Parts: sequence; C-alpha cells; structure tokens
Amino acid sequence: MILFPKGLLLFFALLSFGIIFSGCNAQQMMVNDEINYSHKEYNDNQQLIVEGESFENGVKNGRWRYYNSEGRMVRVQHFKDNVINGMVSQELNNPGIPRKIEGLMIDGKKIGMWIGYKSIKKNNWLKTHYTIFNQNSQEIARVTFHPNGAVSYETFYDTEGQPRWFKKYDKKGRLIEEGDDFTFKAF
Repeated sequence: MILFPKGLLLFFALLSFGIIFSGCNAQQMMVNDEINYSHKEYNDNQQLIVEGESFENGVKNGRWRYYNSEGRMVRVQHFKDNVINGMVSQELNNPGIPRKIEGLMIDGKKIGMWIGYKSIKKNNWLKTHYTIFNQNSQEIARVTFHPNGAVSYETFYDTEGQPRWFKKYDKKGRLIEEGDDFTFKAF
C-alpha cells in the first residue's frame, strides 16, 4: 500500500470534483476573447507588448496578456488587487527548444497541477511533465513523460520537499521499478 501526502489526496479529491481546473484550460486563454483591455503598453516601435483588463491606481485586475517582439502572445495571467489569481500560461525563452508551462495560481502561489510542454513544431506542443503543488506552493509530486506520451517517472515528495517514493516506467508505460532508494536514480 502506498501512502500519499495529504496535499496530494486533497488535489485528487478536488480534481475529481472538477474544482482545480473548472473547465478552463490555458489553450482557451491564449485565443482572442471578448474582453475589453483598457490598459495597453507599446514598445518603441509602437508594437503592443502588454494589454490588461484593468489598471486603476497602478493596480492590476482581470486578465493580462503579454506579447513577444514578433507580436505573438507568450503569457496570460489573471490578477486580483495586483496579485496573480487564476490560470497562468507562459512560454519560456529557452535557447533551442521553446517550452511552455500552464497552471493555477492562488494569491500569487502555484497550486494544483502545473503542466510543462516543449515545442515539437510551430504551435504544436508535447507534454513533458506535470508537477503538483500543495496549498503552500510546495511540490508534492512530479510525473515526466517519454516522447511517445507514456509516463516515464513518478516522484512523490515529503513535507520537506525531499523525494520519498518513485516509480519508473518503460516506453510502453509498464512499471519497471519503484521504491525509495534515490541513491543512483535520475528523476
């Protein structure tokens, strides 16, 4: 029998009731919408780089979108009283292989499932891993994937953030090893 951290059980309970992602995914966030963006910022070339739903008295509220130098939307965040609250989707500027992360932030802290992707073609993303965070933004579990989409590793962490249990899978998704000996394991 495997004992999971309390936060992981809470996450799975919330997920099963549809609370964590509540029908919204970051792909939907990245498309054009019907929101009136009252705040806009431009670079020296008069190209839009930031647009926000509300920016009264220097305080961000609502959905904010950020654009790169080519004009492509690379980040979407939701704010409440200048603190990130809601789904976040962000492309990362990694040399070589573009990457993207998506997840939920509550009161400026990561919570629930965060999914990582790498670009395999323009506008075509491959899921590489997901990480589960508890209500304190502490990592409690991580799953990585083989390039074919099958699970590669599962790692579970204790309350101090140390790995305590792992499962390793072959490229067909079959469990080949599990345990708590991380001496020579890559995870």
